[in-house]
Amino acid sequence: MAGGFLPRDQGMDRAYEQVNRDYFGLGDGDSEILELPDEELARAVGDYFSAGVAYLAIRGHDEFTRSLGLSAWEAIERGLVLPLFTSDVAVAAVYMGAPAELVAALQTRRDEMHVLFKASVSGREVNESAFVFVPPGLVSGARRTPVLSLAAMTFVCSQVKDFANGRLYADQGRINMRAYVSEAHFLLEALRRHPGLELKHYHKELLRKFPEGINSGCLPRNLWYREGNLAVDPVLN
Repeated sequence: MAGGFLPRDQGMDRAYEQVNRDYFGLGDGDSEILELPDEELARAVGDYFSAGVAYLAIRGHDEFTRSLGLSAWEAIERGLVLPLFTSDVAVAAVYMGAPAELVAALQTRRDEMHVLFKASVSGREVNESAFVFVPPGLVSGARRTPVLSLAAMTFVCSQVKDFANGRLYADQGRINMRAYVSEAHFLLEALRRHPGLELKHYHKELLRKFPEGINSGCLPRNLWYREGNLAVDPVLN
């Protein structure tokens, strides 16, 4: 169950405390984490990924954020989306048949999570699949900067929710936009709770573009989701 990954303390900056205790002997440095045996490293990456999604699903600050986490959790549980541990996101993308332009873009983002959508046509049937590439950098990031790690998880969960709701073809052009806005929405609350949070340039740009999160008016309301929906559910009409 998702709750098993969460500590009693509900703070954003404590989101990964339970898995931190499970891996109490592990340092925060990337080199130390990469020295773990492959099986143990894959288990650690999976546990930190699950803890991040679980936090958003159960302790997200509002219904919108909780719906992202719960949608992602359910989509993964149902096998609609497959998380894959990889030590190199760009190499994994090549292996999965990603287009060259995407692989080139990932060359400088090898330690970030990334969602890859795939589709194949067989006769009249279109088969869609989605994979979340989860690199070891998630572990070090969650241990050093847990709040920013949750922000990145919000972006991923938004994309997973879109895939689970059939947006890959129906509304593909706005999948990234909803993910960026969702991450900005989380960051606004993170800054309210932690005013001293140090943001990277990327996060500052998100907040500049979407200063009110999902209320920034960048997308019409009919391109969001119905209030109260969780996983697979139609859009607001």
